Formats: sequence, C-alpha cells, structure tokens
Amino acid sequence: MAKCGLSIELQQVDPALQGGDKVRGHVRVDADADVRCRSITVYAGWRTRGKGNVAQELGPKVELFSGDLAAGQSMRFPFEVDAMRWPPSYNGYQFSVEHFIETTADIPWAFDPKVSTPIHVLPGETRETDFPQPIVLGKFPQVAVASVFSVMGMVTMFMMLGPNPIVLAIAPVGIMLVIFGLLLTFKWLPKMYVGQVTYELKPQRLCPGESLSGSFSIRPNRTIKPEYIRLRITATETCISGSGSNAKTHRHELFQRDIMLADHPELAGDKTIRYEINTRLPPVAAYSIKLTSNELQWLTELRVGIPGLVDWKDRRALTVVPPSDLGAAAKLGSALDAAKYGDAAGADVPMDGYDLDASPGAPGGDAAITFDETVGHIWSIHDQPDQVEVLVDAVAGLPMNISARIERRFLGGGSDDPEINPDEHLVWAQYASPPLLMSLYVPQSMGDDFDRAHSAIWRGQGEIVGWNRRDGRLQIRVYA
Repeated sequence: MAKCGLSIELQQVDPALQGGDKVRGHVRVDADADVRCRSITVYAGWRTRGKGNVAQELGPKVELFSGDLAAGQSMRFPFEVDAMRWPPSYNGYQFSVEHFIETTADIPWAFDPKVSTPIHVLPGETRETDFPQPIVLGKFPQVAVASVFSVMGMVTMFMMLGPNPIVLAIAPVGIMLVIFGLLLTFKWLPKMYVGQVTYELKPQRLCPGESLSGSFSIRPNRTIKPEYIRLRITATETCISGSGSNAKTHRHELFQRDIMLADHPELAGDKTIRYEINTRLPPVAAYSIKLTSNELQWLTELRVGIPGLVDWKDRRALTVVPPSDLGAAAKLGSALDAAKYGDAAGADVPMDGYDLDASPGAPGGDAAITFDETVGHIWSIHDQPDQVEVLVDAVAGLPMNISARIERRFLGGGSDDPEINPDEHLVWAQYASPPLLMSLYVPQSMGDDFDRAHSAIWRGQGEIVGWNRRDGRLQIRVYA
C-alpha cells in the first residue's frame, strides 16, 4: 500500500493549448505515514489507446521534491512542463492519441504512487520528420508478390525432387514464364489499352479543408470504351496488435470520396481527352500520422476500368498536415465526422462545412463559394423547396466552375422552360454525387460537344439562373 497520495491541480488550461506550450500547476502530496521519498517528479507525455500495440513518449522529468515526509503532512509543489510537441491529441475509430500530465513518487521498498490527468493538445510547431516520408506506391505489387511465390515454389520442387537435371532445366524457364505472364497481365496490357496518359495531382502536401486539383489526359491508340475513369481519395487507420506470427492488422476507412471523371465514355483513338480534377479534403483534424503500430494514411487512386482486363491504376500518397493558423486548427471537426464529407458506399452526403468561417447553415459566405459547395447545400435541403429557392436566388449570377454528367440534349426548350433563349439548346445533366438534377442552357455552337460528352463528366464555366421547382432541377446557363 502506498504511504502517500498524489494529486495534480492544473492551472486554467488554455483550450487552444498547442504542442510545446507550457503547462503549469501544482502537485499535492498527502503522507499517510512517515515516508522517505527519493524523488517526486512530474512530466508530460502521450500514449496510444485502441486496437494497436500501445506506443508512448514521455517528456523530460522535473524533480519537485526529495526528502522525508511526516505522517499527516501535506505539501504542494508548483511545476511547469512543456506539452509534447507531436503528435497532437487524436480521437479515431481504431486508435486514439491521449496527452497527459503525470507525477510519480519514488519510495524505497514500497509501491510507487503515480497519478495523471489528461490534457487536450492542438498541433504546434511541426517538423518534416513528424510525417511519413513520401513513398512511391508500386502500381503492380501483385507482380512482385507472385514472383516471390513462384521462386519459392521452384525451390520447394527442387528440395522435394533433389538435383534432378529436368528440374534444373525447367525451373528458370518456369520462373521467367510466370514473371512474363504477370507483367503482361498487370502492366503491359492495361498500358497498351489506355495508350498515352498524363496525370497531375497537386498539392500532395496540404491541410484539412484545402483544395486538391489536377488533371488526367488520355490518348488511346484506338477507340476504347472503358467502364469508368474514377479518382478515389481515402483516409485509413491501420493498427497492428501482437507481434511475430501472432501479429494482426486492423483497418478502418475514415473517409472515402469517389470522383467519377467519366462513366462508360467512348474515347476516340489518337485523340487526347482531358479531365479536370477539383475537390477539397474534409475539414477535420485527421492528420497524417505514423507511429510504431498505429498509422493514419491518406491515399489517392486513379483507376480506369478495363472490361475483361486488370484495371489501369495510379496510386499516390497525400501528406495532410496541420494548418499554420491556430484559429483554423481549433475550428476543425473531429476525425470521427470525416465520413459525412465523403460518399462511401454511394451514399448521398451533404458537402457543406468547407468554409470554416461561415455561420452554420450559410452556403459559404461571399462570392468565393464554389459550385461543389452550392450543390452540397442544395442537396441537404432539397426536400424544402422554399429554402432551396432562397439559396438559389442568393448565388444566382455568380460565375462558377460547373461539373455535370451529361444525360440528354434537346434541340430546343419548351413552354414550361422560360429561362432558355432561342439560340440555346437544353441539356439534361446530373451532378455526380449527390445526384442533383440539372438543366443546362448551352449555346448552339457547343451542341455537338455535348452530344459527344454523353454519359461523360463535362466541366466548364457557367452561372446558376434558377430552380425548376416542379422537376427539382437546378438551372444553369453555360458560357460559350
């Protein structure tokens, strides 16, 4: 039984406490009996909890007292320690990172009492070494894995049959055939199908809520009809429990967003088609973290669905870092809210909340609102037509970058569509996710372009002009 009790009394802790900031308070010691203390120390630290193996780091220990305590004696010692700089506090599904202030008494020949109190730490000054180093993700890991297994199979055959000349003759040939077949299946055939591709995505180091943009150009050697062209963004927690042969890996996808660049497009041979990529990360405090047995990783995967073949794909890692502005970091949502900003399992999820300075329910503030944000807000209230009309009136006439999947072109408007001009075509379209219906008013000079874009994602400039309440369609005038 401990001969003294410890407690920690913190001074008022700043709710915006950053890593590396000072934490002040007092340690109270209550002696139950005469006791000699080698030392009473206090320190900051963090540890992980969850499905993965526990990792922790303790800061420098500050000695507060060393000596004798009499029974019934109580003492208070002021202290000042630095909160651990990295990682910040994190609360996820598979693991969490908890910061604390802890004190312990070293008592000879007795139980050493120890007590801790939690603190919440926001990101402070960061260093390049805090984040996972950029890695080049292999496009065809199956090739390397299967090659290893083929070599192992040949070695096993050699061990079973002995130094048989036939085995020695066919082993190298077998290995080469396996490797050739895998390269043909996983690399050469997909590359021959898509032809020349150029893929850019930037920045690959960004903060929550920031824009991610890029482009994908494809120039097939012949006319092809891929199933889709899709960009997927994911944030995944990975935890490892146990070790050696007892190790077990646990994964949970915090966030997933599928950006459909084209759905069953028909791409003409020797013609370059370019797709623009514009999206934002969710405004949640889910930074890239890599600890001993716990990791939060952001990945992108661009995939071209090839009928009857292995898909062509390009995987790249993103590094998500804290914003430099402390106020912006404090406004970020919890990582547990990341899923509502994605579209996992095809769910229709409102995309509001990107403007961290906007009041709740506002579409984003000033003219900086994007088309994606507008669609998200409209979809979140699409069952309240009066509110939709108020929102549409507020953003009508603002130039925006429009994104829409083309469905059908009409040669003219109709008596029930007063917004269309005589020199325009009416095009029905739909936003990818959420599936908001749209009516595009397109200049006649661009009509053929929209015919060729059937079922594909079209992007261009335009402005919102109204809301078709009867059909539930957002009305947009496309700029020539």
